[in-house]
Amino acid sequence: MKSHLPEKIYLASPVWVQNFLVSIYGYLEHGRRYGGAHKKLLDELYENEFKTQEEIKKIAVSGQLK
Repeated sequence: MKSHLPEKIYLASPVWVQNFLVSIYGYLEHGRRYGGAHKKLLDELYENEFKTQEEIKKIAVSGQLK
């Protein structure tokens, strides 16, 4: 069963502390959601965005395209 302690602390905190906690949570969530694999895929997309079809085929054949 999940602990309700974080919720109790949050509800007992003043509004400015609640705002701070929610901001930290949002920052961590953004990193989890848009970091790691997402960033790697986005970087690869930007790198290959303006390449010709022939260039992309060469990359795919050579195994460099993931």
